[in-house]
Order: sequence, then C-alpha cells, then structure tokens
Amino acid sequence: MEKLNLAERANKFWNEADKKDGEGLSLLNALLEHVRVKRDWDALAVFLGRSTNTAGAEADIKRIIKAAFGDRLTFDAARAKKHPTGVAFKMAWAEGDVVQFGNAYGDVKAAIEQGKGFRDATLQKKLKAIFAPPKVDKDFEQLVEMIAKNALAKAKAVDKDVHQLMKAAEAKIDTILKEAAQKEAAKVIA
Repeated sequence: MEKLNLAERANKFWNEADKKDGEGLSLLNALLEHVRVKRDWDALAVFLGRSTNTAGAEADIKRIIKAAFGDRLTFDAARAKKHPTGVAFKMAWAEGDVVQFGNAYGDVKAAIEQGKGFRDATLQKKLKAIFAPPKVDKDFEQLVEMIAKNALAKAKAVDKDVHQLMKAAEAKIDTILKEAAQKEAAKVIA
C-alpha cells in the first residue's frame, strides 16, 4: 500500500468523511502541526477547500484553526483566488520561529484523545464560547463615545494631540486609583 502525503490524505478524507469524523480531527491536527513546523499550508488548504461541500464543516474547521493559531494564521483572500483550492493563508511568523498552539487548542487535543471528531458538539460549543464576539454594553459604549468626543473637543481647543492627551489622562487615572487605594488601606489599618 502506498503512503499518501498530507495533501492526498486531506483530499481522500472528504471522499469518506461521513464515516470517519474522528479521523478527520486527527488529520486536521496533523495538518495544523505541519503548518506550525514547516510553514506549509497547502495540505490544510486542500482540507479546508474540500470542506465547503459539507454542511457546517467549514465553520467548524475554521474555529479549530483559530484555536490553534489565533490571529497568527489568517485567510488571505487575494492569494486564494490564485491558489488551486481557492483557499490561502497568511502566516504572522517568520521561518525558523518557534510557534506554539494557543491555549484554546487544549480543548481540541482533549477531543482527539477521546476519539471525537471536529464536528463534536461539545468541542464546537466550547470553541464558539471562546471566540464569540464580546457582548456590547450600550451604556458603556455611549459613555466611551461621550468621553472620546469630549477629549477630542478639549484637545482641539488647546491645540494638543488627542493621543498624547489620552495617554496622559490614562496615567492620571492610574495615579488617582492608586492614591484612593492607599487611602482606603490606611483607613483599614487605622
């Protein structure tokens, strides 16, 4: 039996994916490890490119890729048009850099050890929770907008750079908070 390279294994997996979900997560792990060590994303592109024909698989796989690399491996739309798979990546690390998987990848490793697949509901629920956009607090957003507009107006009025003003204000806030904490601690001691 001939030994298949990673790209061939990635392509072959999708021919029988419905029967081999657990193998898919192990294969995806091997593909991500290959990207991490060799900086070669072609086989991962084949795997992800073929996933688009399976409902929900592409989103599940992208969450696992994000768990592995965070923002250090992103999709490159400009290069994707030229790549045979229609998928391309941009890596934010140089050749020779030692790249570790992100903390969220621990959940993926645990699922592999348990023989789960990349579509496993528990795994995907954990990853969705980790990567869910933060909930917006409307009152907080309005307060931030009011402060930003006020700071911009004040900076213009005194002909100062707003970014320098905000840095100075942040430092002053830290000083005020430290002084308040010291006063509170002195009350407790007394």
